[in-house]
Order: sequence, then C-alpha cells, then structure tokens
Amino acid sequence: MSGGALLYVAAMLAVFVAQRLLDGLDPWQAVVTIIGVAGLGVAIGLRLRAVVAQREPGLREGHRLALFALVTAVFSLLLYGLTTEPVTTALELTDAAQTRWNGSWGALWPILASVSTTVLLVLDRALQRTPVMIPVSRIRQAAAHALIAAMGVALMFPLNYAASRHYKQWDLRYFKTTAAGSSTIALVEALDTPITVRVFVPTSSDLVAELQGYFEPIAGDRLRVEYLDYAAQPRLSQALSVRENGIIAFTAGELDLDANDQPDQSAAPAKEDPAGPKPVTRKIRLGGDELDKAKRKLKQLDEQVQKILRELGQGERVAYFTHGHGELGWTGTAAPSGKARGLKQILEFLGFRVRQLKASGGLADEVPDDADLLVVLGPQSAFLSSEAAALRRFVDRGKAVLVALEPVSQRGTTPVAGADPLQDTLASLGVALAPGVLADERYIVPRARDINDRLNIVTDRYATHDSTATLGKRGGAFVLPGAGHLETPAVDDANVTVTVRSLPTNWVDLDHDLKFSAEAGEKKQSYNLAVAATGGEESQAWRAVVVADATALSDEIIGNPANQQFVVDSVNWLIGAEATTGRVESEEDVRIEHTRQEQALWFYAMVLGVPALVVGGGALHVRRRRRAGGKQA
Repeated sequence: MSGGALLYVAAMLAVFVAQRLLDGLDPWQAVVTIIGVAGLGVAIGLRLRAVVAQREPGLREGHRLALFALVTAVFSLLLYGLTTEPVTTALELTDAAQTRWNGSWGALWPILASVSTTVLLVLDRALQRTPVMIPVSRIRQAAAHALIAAMGVALMFPLNYAASRHYKQWDLRYFKTTAAGSSTIALVEALDTPITVRVFVPTSSDLVAELQGYFEPIAGDRLRVEYLDYAAQPRLSQALSVRENGIIAFTAGELDLDANDQPDQSAAPAKEDPAGPKPVTRKIRLGGDELDKAKRKLKQLDEQVQKILRELGQGERVAYFTHGHGELGWTGTAAPSGKARGLKQILEFLGFRVRQLKASGGLADEVPDDADLLVVLGPQSAFLSSEAAALRRFVDRGKAVLVALEPVSQRGTTPVAGADPLQDTLASLGVALAPGVLADERYIVPRARDINDRLNIVTDRYATHDSTATLGKRGGAFVLPGAGHLETPAVDDANVTVTVRSLPTNWVDLDHDLKFSAEAGEKKQSYNLAVAATGGEESQAWRAVVVADATALSDEIIGNPANQQFVVDSVNWLIGAEATTGRVESEEDVRIEHTRQEQALWFYAMVLGVPALVVGGGALHVRRRRRAGGKQA
C-alpha cells in the first residue's frame, strides 16, 4: 500500500473516531476532526501529483481513477456533514422533515464511502504491484471488479431493511425449571409454623424429577414435601379440595382428615371446633400432569412458591397508595409511564393487600390503623397541609413509608406557587428534593433515539445497606428516566443513609437544553438518587425510603430486573423483613436492554466485524489457491 493510501486510511479513521467515539468531548473532537480532514487534503494532493507526473498510459489511468475514488470518499463525508446537529439546527427543520433528511443522507453517505474506499485500495494495490507499466484494460478491469464487490457489500443495507420489514422468527428457546432463590431459602428458614407441601403428580410423570430438583434443596423440618397421586389419596384430596393431578398444595399446620369426613345426616349439628380455625391451604396449578403442559408454570415456580410462603409464614399486610394528587395508579387509560400495575403486583407478591387512600378515606385525617406501608408515588400536585400532617403522624406511630418523587420540571401539571406541605414533611425526616433533572451523555438507555435519551440515566452505585442488600451483591443497571436528586439536611430525630448514587458523569440540567455547560453552572458528579431514613424511639421506630424518580417504578421501567429488586429490597427493609430478602429465580425470557455504549458495540460488531470476517476468509482462500497454483506450475 502506498503512502498516500495509508494516509487516506489513517485520515478516515481519525474522522470516524472524532465523530463517533469522541462525541461529547468537544475540544478533542474538533482537534481530531481537523487532523483527519487535513490528512485527506494531503492525500488528494499526493494522488493529483502522481497523475500529473505519470507518463505511462496505464499507470496514469490508474492514478486518475484512484483520484476520482478518493474525491468521492471525501464527498461522502460532506454528505455526512449534512446530518450533523449544527446543520439540521440551522435549517430549522420540523421533526418529520428532519427524520426524512437524516434518513436520506444517512443511507447514501456510507454507501459512497465504502464503495469509493474499496475501489481506491484495489487500484492502489494494482499500481504498487506493477510500478513500471500496466495495460489500461487491466486497470479498468480491476476498478470494475472492485466496484462490483463494493456494491455487493453495500447491498447489505437494503437487505437489512427488507429483513426488518419481513421479520420472521423461530422458537428455539430452551426449557429449564427454575431453582429455589436465596429469598425462598430465607423464607423457609424464617418459618415459625411448619408447612407441608403436597405435590399431586403421577409417579410415572416426568414432572416428578423436575419438581424434586426444585424442592429437595429447601425441604426439611420447616418445609415437608410429599409426592402423591390424586387417585390414590381420595380423603386427602377431598380435604384439600384437590380434584385432579398437576396441583401443588401448601398447608400451614396439621391437617385433620377425620374432621373432613362427610357428617351423618341423622346426627345432630356439630359444634364449633374449640381448637380454632382449620389450617390454611394455598395451591399452585401447574396446568396439567405432563411436562409439556407444565413448562410455562415451571419457569415461574420460584416466584409462586415465594408468594405463598410469605402469605402463610408472615401473614397478610396492607399497603395504601395515596390518591388524588396525580400519582401513578393502576386504573384508567394512562400511558405505561403513568401506571403502577407492576409495582402493585410486586407488593402483592410480597404478601400485601393493596388499597388506595384518598383525602376522604382518611388521608386528610388519619391513615387507617391497619396500614403497614404507605406509598406516595409521583404526586403531580401539592398535598394539603392536613394530608401531610396525617402522613407525619403515621410515621410517628412507628410505620413505614415509600416515597417516589418527580422533579418539578418532569411533572405534567404547572407547579403552584408556595411551599408543598409534603416537602416540609420529608424535610422533617431528613430528605429534600433538590431542583433540576439529571442528564448524561454516555451512560443512558436509548428509547426515543434522540437527545431526550440523555434523561434516561442508569446507575450501579449502591451502598452497603439492608434496603439495597441484593442489589449491592448482584449489581445491575438501575434505570431512572427523568430523575431528580436528593439532599439530606441535618435533622436531630432522623438517621439518613444514601443508598443509591448516580454515576459521576451525570449533571443537573439547569438550562433545560440537555447539553452540558460548565458556564451555566452545571457540574458532573455523583448525585443522591435514593435514601433510607430511620428515626423515632425504639418502641415506635419508623422507616422511610425516598427515591428521586417515580417513573423508575412505573410500568414502563419496572420490568427492568434491577428496578424490581430495588422495590423488593426496599419494601422488605421497610417492614423489617430484610432477613428474607434475596433474588427471585426465573427462567422466563427477559427483554434485554442495552446502554448506548453496548448498542454501539453490537452495531459496529455486526456492520463491520461480520463483513470483515467474510472478506478476510475469502482473501485467505484466494491466497491459498494462488500458492497452490504456483507450486503446480
């Protein structure tokens, strides 16, 4: 490869690195871009001098075609420039027009760049191999072959588009019964009353081996497991209301079969049992007594077992969600970002009965006595003073609260002038919502594929605290779209611990342009995203968890495993059940969310790596054939 060709490749790589990898590092991006453009100018000059100096027709034609390919490659960069933010901003295009503009030029410039680069490098190699004389026909033939090969590679773009429009898939998912999670093991160890698990499955069924693999590691004195056939145990099946195989029955306490016999119709009515109520039984239906029919349920077995163990071992608790201030709920037709059905399901899984609490239902007076947990989820408007006072009295009774706040700029309603009584109550607990919304340029989850994605921050900075016990051990990206940040003013009666911090690349977007500006007073550092607070006397000790983003707990985001685990860890700590916290094992297929950097890595691996392997394999094959032909000659 000639010096001019090497310079061209280095210059193009410099431009690529500047525009793709140094995006957001403005000084370095500008310097490297200028160096790359200057290198392209020198490469054009060297190729032009070769055209003028060459007298041999074939070599002159080769340099002329190489110069044309080089200029075409530079022209493709000009087309790329039309898609950059300064150009589109200056044109003042509408969103729809900008999409068409970027789509058109964004599809054309990579094709021109790849085709012209391929032709240039092939011609340069031909000229280097025959520096004295070469037929014009051979040069043109080499250029034509390079053009055909490059156009074949460029065909990947429309093929990818066609594949996306005519997408088909084949189900090749594997099957595996879930294992008992750490939370399930902790729940079994914490049982006060032994639980008997009766698995109604034919002994000849393949289900027996699958279920034994799950229950054997957790079976013992506290959890006894029996494998039975429904048809062989008529009295027991009747006592448990089991009418077929394919059912797992969990019973707390001893079951008296004699008490379930059909009474004699001529006998006098039986008196109430002085021993008390009958043992409580809960059931899991597997969907059948054959493995193929039960596969779907087996993938979720650990989740269902945990739910039953919590209910039988710990009893049912009550959680109230405040209502009437625009909070996230589970009714209505709001978008997923405005609903909390997933959070409600998680609390039900943790053994809570979930209810809503309005001002007329006690929020303006006293929170009901049966409440174990009060949830304030993204209020859009201010609380009444009486409501905030009731919340404070609830806390002083030694209760627990989970509060998720939205930054004022992210709320759907216009903020009302004056102080928010809820903020005053939180300040008395040692927590305050600071102004502004956090943004990041690199560590984000792309969703809208535009600059607004900078609000979709992620973090994996967890403190060593019981409210983030599992998150701290296992990690995971906690997604917080449009998050604010918290401050921790000193309060005598509160002990506040920051449990989740942002990445140090975050900044508070003070000027609302989603661009970092040190001149505007913006600063990149770690900010407080969630805190855990405790206080009160030992007999009435209260607990609170406050997070600076309600959308992180909405249906739009709660499917993310780290967000789910944050809720589970936090709620278990709030109710004093942190000993039973842990991970729920599941073999269900989970949607994979990549950060912007991970998506870029996969994109370049597919677009550049796979073609490079194909071309490299072909070149190696051709080289081996030539060597074999030379030896035969």
